[in-house]
Amino acid sequence: STTGGVIIGGGAETGTITVGQATTAATQTISISSANGVSSTQTVEIAGGISTTSGGKVVNIANGTPGASTTNTVSIGTGGTTTGTVGITIGSSGAAAHTTTIQGGNGAGAVSIQAAASGTISVGTSNNNNLALNTAAVAGTTTIGGTSTTGTITLGQSTDTSTINIGSNNSLASGKTQTINLGTSTGAGSTTTINIGSTIAGLTTIQSAGGLKISTV
Repeated sequence: STTGGVIIGGGAETGTITVGQATTAATQTISISSANGVSSTQTVEIAGGISTTSGGKVVNIANGTPGASTTNTVSIGTGGTTTGTVGITIGSSGAAAHTTTIQGGNGAGAVSIQAAASGTISVGTSNNNNLALNTAAVAGTTTIGGTSTTGTITLGQSTDTSTINIGSNNSLASGKTQTINLGTSTGAGSTTTINIGSTIAGLTTIQSAGGLKISTV
């Protein structure tokens, strides 16, 4: 049939509907609207509709715990190449306490965000957001920029009145030492140029309770 509809389960269904339940088969494939489309739009909706009173929609995908030497793999929108585009949206930005969590394990590539060559990765570029980066780390390392980066790294580019703080935590514990290195590269044959202060207006203050040391090599 090319028209009409197929309904599985009733409007007051409280039981379980199972599609595919193989447990001992070597492989099993379940396909939903996976045929090649020709001048057509295929829409697959899961947990749509509005929950008007109590309750809500719970969607579990690959939530089973992998057994020894097994892997659960979830791929979403990975088929994009040079024809057409793939658009994926996860989470809601509506004005409510919505949450989106992306988490990984303890491996070197636990969580990766990657665009194609020359692609742009944007974080918090549409709304006024508060961005916290690696704030829970005690012994972790936060790195910005690669070892072969030839472009420009900019911290603060506002054209309005603003404050940029580097190493200005007022809660440094008594007896602790905070070290800030600027332009301390020791690469043989390299040159480092440091500019501090404006040539137009403003005040540059250098202060220290333990004295100042200026040396040349």
